[in-house]
Amino acid sequence: GMMLVLLLALALRFWNIGTLPAGCIGGECVDGLRLVQGQSLASTLSGTFALQPWLAQTLFDWTGNGLLSLRLAAALLGSLGVLTFAGVARQLVAPAYAPSALLLLALAPWHLGASRSSDPWIVAPLLISLVLWLALRSLSAVDRRWWSAAGLATGLLFVEVPLLRPATALWFLLLLALLVWSARAHWRAALVNAAAALAIACAVAAPVLSLTIDPPDLARAWTQAPWLMAALLRPEMIPDSIVAGSSLLTVFAAALAVTGAGTLLRFLLRPSALFWLAGLLLTGTAVASADLETTSPRSLLLPLLPFVLAAGMVALDRLLAALVAAWHRTLSPLRLVVIASLGLLLLLAIPALRFTAALRDAQEAGSVQNVLSNALVRQLAHADRRQTFVIPAQVFAHPSLRLLAGDALAAGRVRALDFGTTLPYAAEPPGDVVYLVPSHQHQLLSQLRQIYPAAQVTDSPLDNTWSIDAEAPLFSTVTVPQTEILASQGLQLRLYQGSSDSPTLETMVRETYFDWQRYPPLPPPFSGQLRASLATPAAGIYLFSAEAGSAGLTLRIDDQLVLDTQLGVNQQAIELAQGLHALSIDYQSGAVPASLQLYWQPPAGERVPLPVTTLYSPQLPPAGLSGDYRAGNDPDGPLLTQRQDRLLGFDAGLEPPYNVFWQGKLGIARAGESRFAPLADGPSQIGVAGQLVVSGQPESNEPLTTFY
Repeated sequence: GMMLVLLLALALRFWNIGTLPAGCIGGECVDGLRLVQGQSLASTLSGTFALQPWLAQTLFDWTGNGLLSLRLAAALLGSLGVLTFAGVARQLVAPAYAPSALLLLALAPWHLGASRSSDPWIVAPLLISLVLWLALRSLSAVDRRWWSAAGLATGLLFVEVPLLRPATALWFLLLLALLVWSARAHWRAALVNAAAALAIACAVAAPVLSLTIDPPDLARAWTQAPWLMAALLRPEMIPDSIVAGSSLLTVFAAALAVTGAGTLLRFLLRPSALFWLAGLLLTGTAVASADLETTSPRSLLLPLLPFVLAAGMVALDRLLAALVAAWHRTLSPLRLVVIASLGLLLLLAIPALRFTAALRDAQEAGSVQNVLSNALVRQLAHADRRQTFVIPAQVFAHPSLRLLAGDALAAGRVRALDFGTTLPYAAEPPGDVVYLVPSHQHQLLSQLRQIYPAAQVTDSPLDNTWSIDAEAPLFSTVTVPQTEILASQGLQLRLYQGSSDSPTLETMVRETYFDWQRYPPLPPPFSGQLRASLATPAAGIYLFSAEAGSAGLTLRIDDQLVLDTQLGVNQQAIELAQGLHALSIDYQSGAVPASLQLYWQPPAGERVPLPVTTLYSPQLPPAGLSGDYRAGNDPDGPLLTQRQDRLLGFDAGLEPPYNVFWQGKLGIARAGESRFAPLADGPSQIGVAGQLVVSGQPESNEPLTTFY
């Protein structure tokens, strides 16, 4: 029976481990990418959880797949945790009931999730179960081998889980005292065995004994303990759960744990019960004192799982014993145990199977980047290879995308969404361009509709939705045909015959060289107007020049005169922010038309003909503000970049912290009262016409400011 339960646990933890759950969960993407790049995993940067990274690295040398190696390592550690917990079951329940008791951990959805999502905390229940098993076995026999093994396991726990080091040390000292007390009839042998166990534990923990051990923050533990205990059964308190809506403990397991805890408290004078209670209290205090900002409850509470389920096994043992005592005259004890075990298997299998089935739609509710990356990877798998996907800059830079879609990134099939580079699309796409826009960014979606009116906009399908009930779409998919992008790249040309005010010819041209000397579009004299929005991919100094012969030409950018051939200004450098700028070119042929060629030299680039891909027509109306982005919180800090922001607060892909100074013109539709208020995460100020209107901190509850 025990072997069947272990095989079931293995199957549930290794089944489709590479693809379920889809994409990355939690820190998997960061660690997976670090594994591929040969860097230390995030969980080892502070000297923690050395066993899991070592195992993952060993598996990566064999598989070559970072994410798969992480999950295989966690699944193996989780399976070993079930195996060691079988030893605890052997010590706490009757041998006939041990397989049934082991089902509590083998089918626990919480433990399954940690085993399948490469949670580094999965090593904690493994080592705590090992210590429990060996300690309980040592308490029942004065055998140096078991005592030494208990010291070895405690030393490993001390090394692997720094958060529990003070608790582990106290717990082990209590174990030594209980061992000596329980074997006081053979006190000489007990002291020798205890000294051997202590020596082995210190030898294993020696590499970290010199490190500073911080005692738990008892005040924080007292404050956070009720919340963490409630999180065991309330799904809404663990929003980062792998499967939305699932609690850490099932109601049945929790009921058994409470009943078993009461039983153990009744026999508190027994060494095994006292050792269990001390371990629970010490571990619980250490866990409750941890910083919840850095570790999620579903991971942080894993060290308590062996204690909780150990109490549940005690209750299950008494329940099955009572069942056999009540029905042994009707059915044989063996049949009763088999029937009860099958019923228990059915009861525990329902949430486990529901959890396994939900892995296909599993999402991490705390990371938009992960969810969008996973959705993008699924679309890439079925999309035309000529399609290009444009995604928010934070998603583009997120490790999950680099890990899951590295080939697509290298091939240029995925690009970051930004004004001046991909909005409008400033290149010749090999196929259609697909924009993924987070659903809450309505202004960005409006900009896309304005730039590409023929684009097809669809909300994300239900399996990619953000809400638990699949009611609110997470993102919108905006598909722009290749033909529309190419048709919008170029200059809008109006030609006027003589001194006429009405255009004789109006068309779109996809070139910046006009051979009007040999092929004049109209009989001279004629004039022409060329209009477009110019996309500058980066802030810096741009050099513009033109070859227009004897013809008259003026070039303006954002109404600033840059070139005027009649004044002899055929080239000029100008500083431009990243984004979109209004480009206006006026041409006068005179009696003898001349050919026209436009050039530019971008920052750190060479002088080349002005690329038609950097031009969008028809020219977009002016919108937004010019922003100076500076590092840190100092308004006079180092300048990071300058942007022509059509949307304030747009995801520019910059590393925080930074501050922005926006300036520009404010259009007021009519005279009268106007009210201003900022919506910002930090301190903000608003000034109008040189007058400070708003100055405040976030959530300061200041009233809206009225300005006339």
